[in-house]
Amino acid sequence: MMKIRKQIYDLTLADLRQFPIWEFCLDEEGEEDQDECTVRPHSAGEYDFEGMFICHAFFSLADGQKMEGFVTPAEDLSESQPTIYASDSQRASFWFGAMKPQDDEIEKMYAALGGRDAGIFPISWEVTGLPKHIPSKGTIDGFYYLEDFEKRIRIT
Repeated sequence: MMKIRKQIYDLTLADLRQFPIWEFCLDEEGEEDQDECTVRPHSAGEYDFEGMFICHAFFSLADGQKMEGFVTPAEDLSESQPTIYASDSQRASFWFGAMKPQDDEIEKMYAALGGRDAGIFPISWEVTGLPKHIPSKGTIDGFYYLEDFEKRIRIT
């Protein structure tokens, strides 16, 4: 069997379509050319989700536009960290963690999704084929970052 390893930021839509579920290779950190961003296709028949995973997701923007990308199946935006592919080189992310994004970063995200006036939010996402106990749907209302450990700030 071929050993496939990629950095999460190098995944393409073709990769996600071929292997809809990818797991982080946390058990392989320290191997040459691998770190905490290295992922591999998940091929187990049972998805126990003991580790960290991302799943191919379908997104519906408020204007009806359909797009694809990935999420970590979770109910909270900070955990699901959805990413939409406008192209393999152009992506939009909605969770920035503890780093407030610069205005130009947000503008790039809007541009990838069709511009501020395109009727982007709310965005709904769905992952198919997951066990019922794993969140398979969610909503994105804007771009967010964490101002402190208790306060999330939405940028729109």
